[in-house]
Amino acid sequence: MTINSALYNQETGEGMGDIIRMCDDDPVQLLATAEEYAQSGQLDQAEYITCLLLLKDNSNADAWNLIGFINHARGQIEEALASFEKACSLAPDNIDIAKNLLDLYIQLGRTADADRLLQKLLESHPQDREIQEIASTLQHVNLRLHQLGADEWHDAIINARKPEDVADEISRGEYPEWVAPMLDHTKPGDLVVELGSGTGTISAVLALNGRKVVLVDYSRENLEFSRQLFDLLGVDGEFILADVTQKLPFSDGYADVVWSSGLLEHFSDDEVVHILTESARISKRAVISLVPNANSLIYRFGKWEQERSGKWKYGHEDPKWSMVDYFGKAGLEDIREYSIGTKHSLQFLVSPELQPAAAKLSEFLGTLSDSEIKRFNQGYLLTTVGFKRKQLRLAVIPSDPLEAYAAKGNAYLLQDYYNPTSYFDEVYCLSPVEETERFAYGMRVIPTTAEELLERIRDLGVDIVRAYGGFWPCDFAVKGKVEGVPVVVSVHDDRESWLYDSILQADHVIVMSGAVREVVIKRGVPSERIIDLPNRVNLDIFNRVEDKEFKTWFDKQFPGKHTILHIGRKDPQKNADTLIKALTHLGPDYTAIFIGRGNDDIYRKLASDCGVLEQCHFIQSIPNNELPKYYSACSCMCTPSRCEGFGIVFIEALACGAVVVTSNIAPMNEYITDRVHGILINDLENPEAVAAAVKIACTDKELRFNLQANARSAAEPFSKPSVDQLERAIYETIIKNRA
Repeated sequence: MTINSALYNQETGEGMGDIIRMCDDDPVQLLATAEEYAQSGQLDQAEYITCLLLLKDNSNADAWNLIGFINHARGQIEEALASFEKACSLAPDNIDIAKNLLDLYIQLGRTADADRLLQKLLESHPQDREIQEIASTLQHVNLRLHQLGADEWHDAIINARKPEDVADEISRGEYPEWVAPMLDHTKPGDLVVELGSGTGTISAVLALNGRKVVLVDYSRENLEFSRQLFDLLGVDGEFILADVTQKLPFSDGYADVVWSSGLLEHFSDDEVVHILTESARISKRAVISLVPNANSLIYRFGKWEQERSGKWKYGHEDPKWSMVDYFGKAGLEDIREYSIGTKHSLQFLVSPELQPAAAKLSEFLGTLSDSEIKRFNQGYLLTTVGFKRKQLRLAVIPSDPLEAYAAKGNAYLLQDYYNPTSYFDEVYCLSPVEETERFAYGMRVIPTTAEELLERIRDLGVDIVRAYGGFWPCDFAVKGKVEGVPVVVSVHDDRESWLYDSILQADHVIVMSGAVREVVIKRGVPSERIIDLPNRVNLDIFNRVEDKEFKTWFDKQFPGKHTILHIGRKDPQKNADTLIKALTHLGPDYTAIFIGRGNDDIYRKLASDCGVLEQCHFIQSIPNNELPKYYSACSCMCTPSRCEGFGIVFIEALACGAVVVTSNIAPMNEYITDRVHGILINDLENPEAVAAAVKIACTDKELRFNLQANARSAAEPFSKPSVDQLERAIYETIIKNRA
């Protein structure tokens, strides 16, 4: 730089004479004046003065630094670089000058020079707090230094791997454990977008589990690798070449879930917020990120050791203590965070001298429970899940294994049964009687012990715990009771012996009928905690069936002029014994069909002793969706129960237009009016009384016509939509009061 390079004339230089005379008298003040001109945008004046200083003293590092600033402000980057380098060579310990040079190196992409300068400063001033601050605050330095290009990422991630190898591993179930959160937070049918997809391994697993997947990467080679992998596995996917730092090529609300793994840690804070904001824009429900966990000492140590030895190949990686603030800035809420992959972190201990330590750590981790490992928060990956809105979560504790419903043929009802009107966003089945973790019936099924329950409820952010049955499910639910999370238990049975004392610890008790209400009040449950909710029947399924082919088969299968249908467990409660005895008073023109699980032999013996074995037919189970055919084909449905909590089989029969004969007890007499909707028996232990009621039901044509005509109306209040709305209103009230 020479004085001739500065623009100067008498007009612009008015008043400069005094300043020039300061060159000899006070160069420090003169430089300060030049800096004031530069800061105010008067670059020509600033340059003129600074050049005068340099003519007097060409070794003035501060003056060269200012010339660099002026050139940079003008967009003369190469000239600025030369000036900053000159200044830095003259004053290598000047932190401000070094910072300017670092910034410019980064801007120009001269990563090696920037790295060298930063390391030199750190080594020469290891205790200097200002230097340390530069190293920590200028994270974008390392970011830009080690930002890998598309080809570099392909080499780092895929290297010598082949799609065939990855496909074989997936087929054997050998894939990273961080597939778990993706399965947890998505469901079959969801459209899931992965940003920075790399090999596409996790997306391939998601596709195999019924998700629709879109893979986004800025490496053509990575996408081609993924495409070949998907072809080998026989699954579909969409592959998009795009830069995640730019606007994503998708419309608002395009996907259900947008996620990334091993991506965000490579970008600056502003870029992370941008990527998450774009992810939230194109997502309807949730955004998920998996980044290295700053709490993971094993990973941090392994990474540090590899960096020192020059073996680290993943570029800049900024592990995060938390991603909550980033998600919040992106407009996401209801944010949940946890770590996974503790054992995987051992893979970062790659050097030979660390292998013995890795083996010992692996042995130690093998002695710990999953719960203990989780508490360490040493998982290699920090998993963060953010939602577009507050999610409502229900924990279900069923009274039976879910497959028991499948065996009955009514498993298809479970999704709507546990989550009426889809009120809850997420439903978890937490049950000790389940053996496999899976997504089924609209729920995430998680086998859970009593010791794990409390932690599960907390970790999942459950809003309500719903236990079905006033016996062991209620016991189980209250053992995991979390303050502020209401426990709601259903009681279906009016036998007090079936209620455990744990019912008194439930926040709300749902009863199916007035009869059940009396029982729970007697047990000590305050009336204000009791909620009435009848059982529901799907009237689209339970309807009169005019199936001539089935009726012909039915009459041949169960010979007799009049067919009596008994539905219920083979136990004393359902009073099959009195119906069997009643057959002795009805004669051979009557046939009874007993459908229900239990010990048929007991009732066969009774029938044999009574001389009516030929008139009795015992069936252990009929699929639920087949029952309407039986209700429609029988002469009457007669189950003279000794007690019932609700008696859903009677509602089903009424919905199918069957002539119903049952006991004149609650709750049946709450929804059946005698001789209007059905026939009620006063003396249910009297075989003759039961026989008389059955005979009238089968032979009185006018009465049968009227009963069949009125039956459906008795079932209408228990329709699925009606009861679903009632249950939703219950949940809404509980959630509102909780808030």
